[in-house]
Amino acid sequence: MLRRHRGGPPDSIAVDGLVLRRHRVTDAEAIAQAVADSLPDLRPWMPWADEGSALAEFQRRRLQQEKPYWDKGSVYTYVITREGDGRLLGIVGLHRRVGASALEVGYWLRTGETGRGVMTAAVKAVTSAALALPDIQSVELHCDAANQRSAAVARRAGFVLTTVRPKEPEAPGETGREMIWVKDRSASEPEDPYLDRPDP
Repeated sequence: MLRRHRGGPPDSIAVDGLVLRRHRVTDAEAIAQAVADSLPDLRPWMPWADEGSALAEFQRRRLQQEKPYWDKGSVYTYVITREGDGRLLGIVGLHRRVGASALEVGYWLRTGETGRGVMTAAVKAVTSAALALPDIQSVELHCDAANQRSAAVARRAGFVLTTVRPKEPEAPGETGREMIWVKDRSASEPEDPYLDRPDP
């Protein structure tokens, strides 16, 4: 199920028992709680992951500031919720910061929700939506070389590792070596030996 907004990607996507929908200011408390629940797992890889980001007021201000980004076409952020009970499982977003004809996908998943294919399904869904946009030829996924969970998601979602480059660490778990994974519009779905295994 897709609902589009002003020529951008869909406002909402239903896939594999999940609902990805455009985030809104009223999500502040649920996002803050998910961050609070997940700080030990987020801190190694997310520069923003601290006690302040786990406060509802912080999230409310952030969401208010980000409201115009979707309509401007610079950032498309979705909350990932479970179909049925609406529990917030994480965030996935598309960012216009890697060139005129590409989008970068970024994400985080709530502690306790790993190993179920949630993020692989979400990344596949937003990547397909991105590549359906007429001006987008490729989607990139960037992660530190030590972040094997993110690398596994990239592989399962059909991305190809194209570059490993130096990058100044921004979070405690980073090594300073950044992997660039790419999926372009012309790529067919590869045969993936990891698809029959759960996410790590």
